Amino acid sequence: LAEVKAEEGKVSLHPHAEKIARTIDRLLGDRMDIRVQAPETVLMDFRKSESGLEAAHFVNYCNETSVQSVEIVLRHEYTEARFISPEFSGEKALPLCRENHGWKIKIPQFRTYGVVVFLS
Repeated sequence: LAEVKAEEGKVSLHPHAEKIARTIDRLLGDRMDIRVQAPETVLMDFRKSESGLEAAHFVNYCNETSVQSVEIVLRHEYTEARFISPEFSGEKALPLCRENHGWKIKIPQFRTYGVVVFLS
């Protein structure tokens, strides 16, 4: 759905990306494990390791400015969420807020890369 032009600092979306995303949202609704609200330059990859660790990786492909408005809504309940980025030392605990049929997390500002680790 997206074409990354790193040398130009651009992410080009498929012409029907928005329609495809709305259709997926309509068909899956609350059955999606994770929903992300972010600028179109931010891509997310959700992984679950063999050991059971779950994490969402975020990359901002247009990092001239920091990303300040990324929110995640999760279907499953976790006891903790932590944000890790090479852009600062340590990790940041993220508050989990109950929202309708899931849990909402707001990700702190980052410029290029960050990962949210979910703990049960």
